[in-house]
Amino acid sequence: MTWAMIIQEALNQLQQYHNTYKSFILSPAFSGFLSISGFIFAMHSFVITKMKEGVYDSTSYKNKLQIAANKHGKNVPRYGTLKALHELLMQCVYLCLAAALSQLVLGYIEVLWVGALILIFVAIGMLFKAICAMKENMNYLFEELDKEIIRPERPG
Repeated sequence: MTWAMIIQEALNQLQQYHNTYKSFILSPAFSGFLSISGFIFAMHSFVITKMKEGVYDSTSYKNKLQIAANKHGKNVPRYGTLKALHELLMQCVYLCLAAALSQLVLGYIEVLWVGALILIFVAIGMLFKAICAMKENMNYLFEELDKEIIRPERPG
C-alpha cells in the first residue's frame, strides 16, 4: 500500500464522518445549544438574586467570612464567590451560543467541522463545571435554610 492510497483512504473516512456529522449531529447540536444558552441566561438572574438573599446576606455567612479573614490575615470579599458563579454562568451562555453558531458557520464547511465538534465538547465541559458550582452554592443555601428548626408546640 502506497502513501497516496493511505492518504486517500483517510480522506474517504473523514468524508464519511463529515456526512454523519452533517446528517445526525449538526441540527440537534444547534437547537440544543441555543436552547441551553437561553435557559441559562434566563435562570441566571433568578439564581444570583436568590443566592444573594438566601446565603450571602446572612449573618452566619458573614461570620464565616470574618473567621476566614482573621485566619488568613487578608481581606475577603463578601460576594466574591457569588461573582465567580455569575462569571461562570455567563461563560456558559457565551460558549453555548458559540457552539450553536459554530454549527451554522463551521458545520457545513468540510474542513472545519472538527472545530465545531470540539467547541461542542468545550461547551459541554463548561456546563458540567457550572452544574458543579450551582450544586455547591445550593448546598450553602440549604445549609442556611436548615438552621431554622421548627420545634413541636407544647400542649397547653
